[in-house]
Amino acid sequence: MARFTSPREGFVPLCGTRPSVLRGPRVVCPKRVRPARRFSRRAQIVALTWEEVKTSTMLVNVYSITDKEGYPILQPMYGHERLVGSLYFLSCEQAMLTRKSLTDSGAEFGQGAQVAVIPFHVAFEKVIADPIPTEDTDDEGREVYLIFRFVPDLGELQVAKTMMEKDGVDTENLPEVPVFYSAKEADKAGTVFLSHEDCIKNIQETESKQDAGMESVVLADLPELLTEANQVAVVPSTYNKMFVDQVFSEAGMEGFGNDSQGGNVEH
Repeated sequence: MARFTSPREGFVPLCGTRPSVLRGPRVVCPKRVRPARRFSRRAQIVALTWEEVKTSTMLVNVYSITDKEGYPILQPMYGHERLVGSLYFLSCEQAMLTRKSLTDSGAEFGQGAQVAVIPFHVAFEKVIADPIPTEDTDDEGREVYLIFRFVPDLGELQVAKTMMEKDGVDTENLPEVPVFYSAKEADKAGTVFLSHEDCIKNIQETESKQDAGMESVVLADLPELLTEANQVAVVPSTYNKMFVDQVFSEAGMEGFGNDSQGGNVEH
């Protein structure tokens, strides 16, 4: 399993351990409550055990934008006045662009913002948990809640939208985390790819180059797959891994593939 050398990477404090978290011009204060029970919001449909979820996604990381102390920076959830969110990006590149936009904006809470690396299974536990009540209120005095959400790779999301349009499927309900696998496994997904391009290349190498088209690929939603009884193996994006390794190399640090490095990331 990959290890990391930076003391900040993978560090996400439990909500309620800090007096306040800045959100734009306002302050959000998580209540000092016990963390939501694991799988509490969707316990009735999560068929896999925690270890199976961890094993299925052990090679996948997501990226969170944190302040200089390592605490997640919360975002208003558009259309939901009573919700603020902590976002997990599937694309490191998009997370870094968002961080740059935040720091360039001049907002005080964005100064010193950084990108933290989080194992997917750790993020998944938080995404499916119950919303966490905070001490903040909306304009009508109603309690505001904290939620966690995935932000899919925008390129892969566009591919998913194109596939759905081609099949005549309503694109209003796009996958939360689109994944792709061979149509020959349509009855039961085994190996799924976060990158459509990687999936096509795998079909070319293992099946037939003539079959390697959009019609040979099945689209699915990773969180939904993890609620089914069959266990899948999730293959991370090659492009994302190369981008992250380049970032680490430029920073004079080891990349993700070096298991000899120590770190404080939860596995």
